[in-house]
Amino acid sequence: MTDKFAIIGGSGAYNLLKDEGFGVDLECHKLFTPFGESASIHRFRDKDISFLFLSRHGENGYEVSAPFVNYRANIWALKECGVERIISWSGPGIINQKYSVGDFVIPHDIIDETRGREYTFFNGTGIGFIRQSHPFCIEIRDALSKALKETKGNYHDEGVYVCTQGPRLETAAEIRKYKILGGDLVGMTLVPEAFLARELEMCYASVCYLTNYAEGVENRSY
Repeated sequence: MTDKFAIIGGSGAYNLLKDEGFGVDLECHKLFTPFGESASIHRFRDKDISFLFLSRHGENGYEVSAPFVNYRANIWALKECGVERIISWSGPGIINQKYSVGDFVIPHDIIDETRGREYTFFNGTGIGFIRQSHPFCIEIRDALSKALKETKGNYHDEGVYVCTQGPRLETAAEIRKYKILGGDLVGMTLVPEAFLARELEMCYASVCYLTNYAEGVENRSY
């Protein structure tokens, strides 16, 4: 099973692809990697277009929460499948109130607030000094921006994504800190995914669908 393009989705994305007619699910495999077993990788075809799809949280609800995803196995497996470009789907919360629930955002930078995740393929070997001047692929971000513009929906072509450890949600004080640091969105999934893809020289970008306001951003009852 080989393809040059892959989508990494969150919970529910697999059923969305099937139910909304984004192609036929031709085959499915899990790969055994030096870092353990990957999540299931599906190959979809729609007319003359084919792509791979991997659900980081599983296909039947939220089977694996963000801190426990085997990111290294997933990215390694996609590389083994010949993937060169990845679009990642994520549903973060809102820190910056210039955004609204239901907007799409194509993030351009990351603040890493995770702890203890397996961040690198260079454990104990190699140099691994990978520049992060552009943690998200500029070419894919431009393509996503053009595609979202055609939908006539609300979208933003940049934003700083704060990735927290989870699985708990953030406190209001933490959200205030992230806002001071320049964070616009907060989620749990793009680290170390984006950094691992960069280590394996894969172009990676994300499209985020904003699902809620982070704690303390809007007045809500307890």
